[in-house]
Order: sequence, then C-alpha cells, then structure tokens
Amino acid sequence: MSFKIHLSPEAQLDFDISFEYYLEISPSIALKFKNEFVEALEKLEANPLLEIRYHTFRFFPLLKFPFLSIYTVDLEMKFVEIYAVFHTSRDLFDYPS
Repeated sequence: MSFKIHLSPEAQLDFDISFEYYLEISPSIALKFKNEFVEALEKLEANPLLEIRYHTFRFFPLLKFPFLSIYTVDLEMKFVEIYAVFHTSRDLFDYPS
C-alpha cells in the first residue's frame, strides 16, 4: 500500500536551500542530509500516518538533522503532499498555514 509523494515547489526550495547550505560546509554532510531526507520520504511513502498530527498537517522529523517535513495525506487518492522542509530553529509563525 504505497502512497505517492509530491513535494510542493516551496518544499523543494526549502530542501534545495538547506542542501546548498550543507554543501558549503561539507559535501559529505550534504550527502548525509540528502540520504536522510530520501529515507524519510520512503518511510512516508510506506506509511504516512505514523507521525505527529496538528489539524490536517502532519510532521515527520529527520533523525540527525533539525528538520521537519510538513505534509498532508489524502487517504482516498493515496497521496502525500509535502508543503515544507522546515528547519526547527525557525520561528513557529513561519509554519505553513
């Protein structure tokens, strides 16, 4: 029972900016960030209902990096829409609404 994952343009931009930031620090750290993000997407694809929920949004934390994937799930369409790849040090008012 696999769900289709879609990153919004904003989420893709969040990821790209973060990846570039880590790339400037170290290519190996950037690769670890990317690999952990891909693993998170694979987990969401398999079972997107496991994580924290707030209203219609769900939050999936990365384990080693301070990021949350903020997403919604459409059970009928088996579709996950990721709205943000959110750095947890950002102001809570920056969360998508």
